[in-house]
Amino acid sequence: MRYLAPLALIAMLLPGIAGAQAVGAPSDEKDATVPLSTLVLFTSGVGYFQHDGTVDGNGKMELTFSADQINDLLKSLVLRDLDGGSISSVTYSSRDPITRTLKSFSIDLTSNPTLAGLLVQTRGEQVAVTLGTGSTQTGTIIGVESRAVPGGARGDAVTADFLTLNTAAGVTSVALADVQGIRFLRKEVQDDLAAALQVLSSSHGIEKKKVVLHFTGTGKRRVRIGYILEAPVWKTTYRLVLGDASSHLLQGWALVENTSDTDWRSVALTLVSGRPITFIMDLYQPLYIQRPTVQLELYQSLMPKTNQMAMTEAAPEGEADEAAAEEAPSPAPSARAAAAPLALSRSGAGAPAQPGFSVNQGVSAAATGGQVGELFQYVIEKAVSLPRQQSAMLPILNQQVSGERYSLFNVNTDPTHPLNAVKLKNSSTLHLMQGPITVFDAGTYAGDAQITDLAPGAEQLVTYALDLDTEVAAAPGGSPSTLESVRISHGLFFMTVKAQQETDYAIRNNGTKNRTVLVEHPYQSDWTLASPRDALERTRDSYRFAVPVAGGKSTTLAVIQTKTVEQSIGLSSMAGDQVSLYLKNPVVSAAVKAALQKLADLQGKLAATSSQRAAREARVTEISNDQSRIRANMDRLNQSSDLFKRYVKTLSDEEDELGRLREDIAKLRDMETSQQRDIAAFIQGLEVS
Repeated sequence: MRYLAPLALIAMLLPGIAGAQAVGAPSDEKDATVPLSTLVLFTSGVGYFQHDGTVDGNGKMELTFSADQINDLLKSLVLRDLDGGSISSVTYSSRDPITRTLKSFSIDLTSNPTLAGLLVQTRGEQVAVTLGTGSTQTGTIIGVESRAVPGGARGDAVTADFLTLNTAAGVTSVALADVQGIRFLRKEVQDDLAAALQVLSSSHGIEKKKVVLHFTGTGKRRVRIGYILEAPVWKTTYRLVLGDASSHLLQGWALVENTSDTDWRSVALTLVSGRPITFIMDLYQPLYIQRPTVQLELYQSLMPKTNQMAMTEAAPEGEADEAAAEEAPSPAPSARAAAAPLALSRSGAGAPAQPGFSVNQGVSAAATGGQVGELFQYVIEKAVSLPRQQSAMLPILNQQVSGERYSLFNVNTDPTHPLNAVKLKNSSTLHLMQGPITVFDAGTYAGDAQITDLAPGAEQLVTYALDLDTEVAAAPGGSPSTLESVRISHGLFFMTVKAQQETDYAIRNNGTKNRTVLVEHPYQSDWTLASPRDALERTRDSYRFAVPVAGGKSTTLAVIQTKTVEQSIGLSSMAGDQVSLYLKNPVVSAAVKAALQKLADLQGKLAATSSQRAAREARVTEISNDQSRIRANMDRLNQSSDLFKRYVKTLSDEEDELGRLREDIAKLRDMETSQQRDIAAFIQGLEVS
């Protein structure tokens, strides 16, 4: 019974091994072929592959994928039996390391064992040994031993392996050098060895994995298989043939690559533009949980010991209580669950009728467009056949579109010449995916361009060459600032100032044909366009102004932008000359002027008071300095001298003057404080505009 578990494992992981039956799969399965019928390629780097076909009764289908594709397959595989059948199981090769898989068999082939090593692993098994003489011995393997036997060129001893068997005649020894063949008599061992060898064989093509789909039912039934795999991003290229007027021919091509190992034969191809979220998750690699290892509790046997005798009599010891051992509860029976086979709901959908493939001007658009949720798809109308590792160009658009010709000037692109441009309007019903455009004009190559995604009805400027016949010179104009209004509020003087930026463009058409030059001027969200009043259009970063220029003529464009800015200053900190400046400005209202005039008067009185106080303080300083000089001179004079007496008189007069000055200074300081309070009260209560 010890071989049943490995065989069950092989049955699940290696459905191709003879004798191994997939779980849930009936024994009378027939091989089925369900061809690839539909392919949807996305611009997010994946493709949806759909197989449609029939199976008869119980059937199985084998698909082969690379190891890197299995994760996408396991994440996205959808199976449908549309006529009452069911999907019994899906089996695939494990990605366990091959050494781990080989160790799961009863015969371990991981270390490239010798015949002796192989026989040692199967001790106790019955074998039939064919000898070189043609005779056969049957017995049970006891073991393999090595002996020294004569065999060298000079009769030297060499080591040889001998197989020891327990036969009906007794124990016998057979030299492995004489053995021509060994067969295990027990079928389970022989099958296990064959399964291990099959794993080794499949490992040689380890990058290719088989996935087997098992269908269960009766009679012929329609089945559908769908899955997502990594695929190259499909691309678009365009050709724009410019016409004489505003009508041009736009031709679009889709570039697809079949990088798989399967030929596409009459596949319904759909190309989807959009970026659905897609990712890779490793579902193929087996995951194992680390579990703790719990050691059994072992009890050490007691060793006998010699006890010493007591030196004195011991007190009587109490009897120990015996502990009753509780009987352990029996384990609960394990639960069993029967897995029902997977059965998907029946849903039938026939393939849509494919419209005819017409030819127009040598190349016909082979695609129709349609919205699919947030995505846009191109359905290729004719079935596509593309061999493996090949690429193809498929026409998706071939029709007239409208578009006006311009010369587009941007000083950051070229400071002198504009670019030839066409304002292309997508007048088709298709969503044009981003891609390069090759432009032809007057039957010859004119340049290359590029478009972003363009919805039906949308317009985009396509620039393809430098317009050497047109010159543009951009120069900055004046940038004056004007006072718009003033107001006073809560002690602050607010000024509204309008700033202005001007850029002048001088345009010269040196050619003979009339042109319309589109001038791109930088857009600034905090500035307002003043002149011209309106632009032809505005992009995220620029205004565009259309300026017609006749052949051989010149013209100019002045772009003026304004910005209104409000500035503020503390009213109390305004100097007298600032107040005088605003009193003369005609923008300032009469109420504000009256308030400013009163403020000027109050500030004038305060200034006069401050000036008087400063003059008296200066006189005090002057007298103090003079007294210091006099006292220094008096120290060197005779007190009875006339000069000494005159100095005494002068000091007395100056002291009288200092007293009067200090009284005046104190009064003036009180007056200043009062005047400052009056000004502060006036300012705080002022609300005029």
